[in-house]
Amino acid sequence: VLAADSAAVATRPLGSEGRGLVAGDLAKAAPSAGAAVPRMRVAMKRSESEVTRASGCWAIDTGAWSPRARDGEDAALLPRRVELRAERGVLGDERGELVLRPAPGEESFPVGTAATWKPIGRDGLRMTIGDSTSWVVATVTLDGDALHGRARAYEGAGGRIRTAELVGRRVVCRTEP
Repeated sequence: VLAADSAAVATRPLGSEGRGLVAGDLAKAAPSAGAAVPRMRVAMKRSESEVTRASGCWAIDTGAWSPRARDGEDAALLPRRVELRAERGVLGDERGELVLRPAPGEESFPVGTAATWKPIGRDGLRMTIGDSTSWVVATVTLDGDALHGRARAYEGAGGRIRTAELVGRRVVCRTEP
């Protein structure tokens, strides 16, 4: 752990008590030498490898949303092409989470939209995109350069959750089609 990382942790409030962590708390929380440390390293390496494997641009197609949208517009927050970045957000709801963005050439998210993703298990990932009135969550399984799963969307105006099957394929991150 870098000293700067420790300093950042030491000033962060802990729980509702509002007290910060101090160096003694960090030392108590640190694992002693033994079997726990190697297991932690394996878990971190696996997580990093899943992030590396999933990072990049993906073209996404959804089946018909059920129930159908009343206004004819389906899951506006879910772009046709997304970029799963290996970098972590620094502000707001994205802070500390892996960042998801529309792929180059796609329309930007509306202001105030938070978009993140995370590996789940060995071959899965969850993409979450939301703003103040709606959200889309897609849970997918990676299979080489393809993905498949289910997306759920909620639009505040309709007040209901809708679902759709989702498939995707890895694409080159570029601005041309």
